[in-house]
Amino acid sequence: MEQVGIVKEVKGNEIVLEVRRTSACGSNCGSCSSACEVAPHYITMDNSVGAKIGDIVEIKAEAKTILKYTFAIYIVPLIFLIIGVAVGYAAFNGKYSNYEFLSFLTGLFALGLSLLVLKSIDKRAAKKKDVMLTISRIISR
Repeated sequence: MEQVGIVKEVKGNEIVLEVRRTSACGSNCGSCSSACEVAPHYITMDNSVGAKIGDIVEIKAEAKTILKYTFAIYIVPLIFLIIGVAVGYAAFNGKYSNYEFLSFLTGLFALGLSLLVLKSIDKRAAKKKDVMLTISRIISR
């Protein structure tokens, strides 16, 4: 996956990049009637290419790493929710008249636990410095 960023600030060996997500209509808003506003994102990266303020750089991302974290963000909470509802259903069925609601609450509790798991995954990835994005080259100065 490739993206383009504009260098907004240089901080020693790191740079702050302004990156704009591409919209669903391919950034050709004239062809689409949804009038979507794409807000810029700012990321800090190692300045491995010697970029200066105002340079346009190409950012590359490893697809395997992005897919791994995307899986974690979307699928792990869903699995926790389903398991929580199933455990609540097994635990409360036959004992309470409102066992469906109680199993739903158990699922929500499990969903909250999944957020704690995701937080720990995020902290571990930050310590490991799992490099998802790298600056490949300067496009223009």
